[in-house]
Amino acid sequence: MQTFSIGIWNDRPRPHVVWIEPWGEDYTLLPKEKLLVTTSDSIDGTVPWFNLVETEGNTQVFVERGTNPKLQVDGVAVECGHNRKAAIDAGIFPG
Repeated sequence: MQTFSIGIWNDRPRPHVVWIEPWGEDYTLLPKEKLLVTTSDSIDGTVPWFNLVETEGNTQVFVERGTNPKLQVDGVAVECGHNRKAAIDAGIFPG
């Protein structure tokens, strides 16, 4: 099985939310943090790809045809909701 990755770097002076779709999972990056999203090809060998949507305050990463991805911030595995409080405190997390 092959793996495919995409990195997202928060070069903003404030927190930034990254949504992983179609799972609806959120991960908040603090300034200068990098998120690595890694997925695998599907059982039938279909190669996955990523589709990004950038808006003010967040990025949506659509994982097309891939498995549920593994996520790391600066090389450390993270779970859904990572740093969510920072996004809420910054007023950028949906209420």
